Amino acid sequence: MVSFLEDLTNISKVAVEHCESPRRAPEDHLQLLETSRKVSEAVGESTALQDSSNPLLLHPDLHARNIFVDPNDPTQILGIIDWQSAAVEPAFVHAQVRPDFAEEPLLDKTLDGEMFNDSREAQDHAQRCGQAWAVMAYICPRLGKGTMLDLAFGRYLAGVSSGASDDVTALRSLLADLSSEWDGLGLPGDCPYQTNQADAEALGVELGELESTERLRAYLSRLLPCEPNGCVEKGRWDEVLPVYRQQYAEFVNACVASREADETVADAVKKADRLWPYDLR
Repeated sequence: MVSFLEDLTNISKVAVEHCESPRRAPEDHLQLLETSRKVSEAVGESTALQDSSNPLLLHPDLHARNIFVDPNDPTQILGIIDWQSAAVEPAFVHAQVRPDFAEEPLLDKTLDGEMFNDSREAQDHAQRCGQAWAVMAYICPRLGKGTMLDLAFGRYLAGVSSGASDDVTALRSLLADLSSEWDGLGLPGDCPYQTNQADAEALGVELGELESTERLRAYLSRLLPCEPNGCVEKGRWDEVLPVYRQQYAEFVNACVASREADETVADAVKKADRLWPYDLR
């Protein structure tokens, strides 16, 4: 298992060397990856990892849009699509992913109208689905132990395996959370990743920006509509582009209007471009 995590880290190193991070210099990212490799060595022999790393074949994209049900009886599943992402992964990878039907809906006042003001029913439904999913995952022989992992430990293992190492902010967050739980997890020695107050504050700012970008991505993908990665359905580009450019201009103007007292207009525009989730300007 340790060699598996190290191989993934080496792949991330190659990616970083060929693609500069927009948030941090490649040298810093490479150093962080080396620290992550040392962390992987330290956690590699833990009993919790060994117990939760059995290979598991699972549909990793088991979201509501991929599940077809009987229109007359929604309890009857007629079929599941998008199997192309099915893969054999360590069980802890699958254990850290919850389907969207088990998450409380993120409603938008503009896009969801009356539903936004009366969301209690949707939230109750999601909570019931979340509880059902948690029970199912727990009783699944291979998946269950992965669901019982400490949250920081499980997120680190799954994050490295799922490509989070390619994003410097995500990797720093995973390492910081694991470091804070290190002694309680019974891991040997001191965590190779250590931070100070300034590091923690800087990470908090970066995570806040990352969260803002993801919220904006979710909003735009519904408004346009397009895929979360920005892909637009064939034949709809001319329809989508004017709306996209209008949204970008309004976002930049909003960032400029709400800038801090010591922040220049140029700084605000630069921040807007950093937060905007897509490349097209």
